[in-house]
Amino acid sequence: MKLPVISHPLLLWLLALLLSPTALEAESMTWIGGPSGNWNNPLHWKYQDINGHDHYQVPGPGDYASIPPATSESGAPLRTTVLIDSTVTTGLSYIGGDTTLAIAPSGTLTLQQPAPTFNDGTSFFLYGSIVNSGRLNIPNLHFYTFNAVTYGYSELGEIRNQSGGVIDLTGSVSMIPYWNWGVGYNYTIRNFGTIRERGDFSRLDAYLDNHGAVQAQNGTLQLNWGSNVGGTFQADEGAAIEFSGGGITLASTPTNFTGPGTVRITTAEVVLQNLHGPDALDLFGTTVSGRVAAGGAVNLQGGIVKSETALEVAAGGTLTLSLLWWGADGFSLYPGATLTVAAGGTLNVETSITVSGTLTNAGTVNWLSGSILTAGPATEFTNAAGGLFDIRCDGQLSPVYWWTGNSSTFHNAGTLRKSVGSSTDFRDYLDNTGT
Repeated sequence: MKLPVISHPLLLWLLALLLSPTALEAESMTWIGGPSGNWNNPLHWKYQDINGHDHYQVPGPGDYASIPPATSESGAPLRTTVLIDSTVTTGLSYIGGDTTLAIAPSGTLTLQQPAPTFNDGTSFFLYGSIVNSGRLNIPNLHFYTFNAVTYGYSELGEIRNQSGGVIDLTGSVSMIPYWNWGVGYNYTIRNFGTIRERGDFSRLDAYLDNHGAVQAQNGTLQLNWGSNVGGTFQADEGAAIEFSGGGITLASTPTNFTGPGTVRITTAEVVLQNLHGPDALDLFGTTVSGRVAAGGAVNLQGGIVKSETALEVAAGGTLTLSLLWWGADGFSLYPGATLTVAAGGTLNVETSITVSGTLTNAGTVNWLSGSILTAGPATEFTNAAGGLFDIRCDGQLSPVYWWTGNSSTFHNAGTLRKSVGSSTDFRDYLDNTGT
């Protein structure tokens, strides 16, 4: 039987493409489009096949792209902008310093897993910036962010989601500073549009400057490097948004945490800037300092006041130390830290606490549950004149290592009263000049 001869030019071209050694392989493509250009121009991209031959082709599904900064004739890096104004699906493995990937309002970029890096197969190195005015879809992906200035570039990179822009986290996404430069370095996400968690779990180790909407439609979105806590944060049923690290400054209880799900501040470092209402602020395992002002109320469910920092409860303010959050230890006042309850202020102790710094009360302390542990001479425990220290439980006040005899001194110049319960074990030395 004689086989048919294929002679149509188009069919011959398709057959050659299918049989080529690179047709079925993902390609590593490098931007050569200069300091400014459109993603969809094939002359802006180059890769080499296994035979060392150059090819020019727009990265697509299954490929992975690198965008280094353009250089001048002298070799100096130039600011580079690559524009996406259509629908693109591909992998990205590298965006260089002083380089911006700009997604226009008409553009959509769906990222795929890039080339294997560190044997995890999912890493993306980000020195530069992504500016999104359209749609950015991010699946299971690790971002490693870099302090580009340290490498000689002129500015730090950022992800900027413009008004009308949507960033969808559709898988398990993590953004982590590269460990060499992680100390003291925050990559920034500036959001004026919408960021949505739609996968199971994402962690963003970047400062979130939020002026738009952050939504958890499914799973948990963990924000680990601080935020201005602006805009809105909404969690749907069964979903959660957690501020789990970095610095947060609050002058009032947030009213922009919404939805039937959970939006909460956990293990971040919170500075209370004369905090006031309208509602109580719930903190979970948080490092806290600053001032609770009149009308302010803070429920601290496990947490610490660090050394060389201070926490004050002003007149009309209330601080409650409790243990309701799973995973949180009791409250600790570190050596060198101070906790002051001013006249008219209230401190409620509902869990075991450790006082290794200075605690001074001129208002009211209600000891409702748990033990109070002290740390020997390092502890300064004072109930000042006019202060009421009301024991309303059968707890124990004693040194952490009471059997060593290394006790602290409880100075009472106000009123020390037991009003509830049968007995309290008071194992620190009582220096009483009050009642």
